Amino acid sequence: MASSRPQPDSLAQARRLEAREQALAAGRPAQLSYAEAVAQTLYAAMRDDPSVVLLGESVGRLGGVFGTTAGLLGAFGDERVIDTPISEAGVVGLALGLALGGKRPVVELTGTAANAFEQLGLELATLSTRSKGEFRAPVVVRIPYGPAPQGAGPAGTMDGGELMESMLSAISGLTVLCPASPEAAQGLLRHALKGQDPVVLLEPRRVLMDVGALHTDARKPRAVKRAEGEHITVLSWGAGVAAAVEAAEACAAGRAGAVCTADVFDLQSLSPLDLDPLTESVRRTGRVLVVDDLSPGPGRTSAVAERLLGAVTESAFLYLESPPRAVTGDAARIAAAIVASVQF
Repeated sequence: MASSRPQPDSLAQARRLEAREQALAAGRPAQLSYAEAVAQTLYAAMRDDPSVVLLGESVGRLGGVFGTTAGLLGAFGDERVIDTPISEAGVVGLALGLALGGKRPVVELTGTAANAFEQLGLELATLSTRSKGEFRAPVVVRIPYGPAPQGAGPAGTMDGGELMESMLSAISGLTVLCPASPEAAQGLLRHALKGQDPVVLLEPRRVLMDVGALHTDARKPRAVKRAEGEHITVLSWGAGVAAAVEAAEACAAGRAGAVCTADVFDLQSLSPLDLDPLTESVRRTGRVLVVDDLSPGPGRTSAVAERLLGAVTESAFLYLESPPRAVTGDAARIAAAIVASVQF
């Protein structure tokens, strides 16, 4: 593994991290981007728990490809913020070994995380089962995925985001979370860092520049209602949530050709699914639309969307007034799909 010495800019970033914590303690929470919120949450976790260590390509000297670990090398040194070679499987294997030795590793993988699926699925996710509960793996794996907005790091990355969601959420023994906002990123990461089992956080690149308030709350990975209505239930996660809420607002204002209202849920967790509030809503509205931000292609839906539609339909089939649907696209296209379902 490559050793990294703190650079002057990392030391300055570390001072900013501490200044934000002091401002928060004084009741003056800062407004941070998604990437900054992740870095701030990791800073607080490493300050409070000396067993937390960071591993990944460029997490130290460069502060992460998207700035999500900026300043941490300057704050904690290269024994806890470790730049690794380009070997995703090797990094996950190393994290598992560190966890068995009493550490709490946080791994950042790149867009080629598929190379680590064998370690994630056959080693990390199965450790507790294979050892009959004798050993646990409190490892958090962070994976940025999907297209990046302009100005948020390298553009044009092809990482198979839909494949990432679908394959990871199908691995038994892994909890897979997908924060849709800076506030959710902080809360879900804090929750993951308190557990004893492996958690994967899928971080949508599209929201890395979104801004939210710094906070200290851990957030349980439950489905959260982001908008309330009576005609249809809209389900989404990650970068699709904001577009779904925008579409629901357009429909409520009559800007989509008809006036209708929608329950909009942010799943937060792709595995396990928090189905109870979703099916309760679908039984009340009689309609369900899944906003699938990363469709595998025209006329196709991802495995996550299909699994979600199947589970909700099975529990609410007799209550449905229109066919369950999935849609990919911007707010205008989602709004059109909402109206089409309501007018079916």
